[in-house]
Amino acid sequence: MANSQTGKIDHKKHFSIFFNLVFLTALMVAVNYFKLPGYIAIGIIIVLILIQAYLVAGHLMHLILEKNNLVYIVLILTGIFVAGLLLLPAFESKNLFEGAHHVP
Repeated sequence: MANSQTGKIDHKKHFSIFFNLVFLTALMVAVNYFKLPGYIAIGIIIVLILIQAYLVAGHLMHLILEKNNLVYIVLILTGIFVAGLLLLPAFESKNLFEGAHHVP
């Protein structure tokens, strides 16, 4: 990110974000070796992915500086859509959709 007064790029901030992303990725790999139950491991990994998405979209893509509410509305709708996609198999396995029958 360029400094508005001097025009210089803030390399320390970019390296800090890069090393945080590497650290979070290493944590995601380490979660696999802890032998946690599936839903707990997936929950931890999703939280780590959300933190990584915040770092990339917020700082590297400069969305943290946006004052436009449209960006936030799109992000919230995308999150709701993804959550719905993640929960859809759970609803299907519990037969909450009674009209959804598979015909062989």
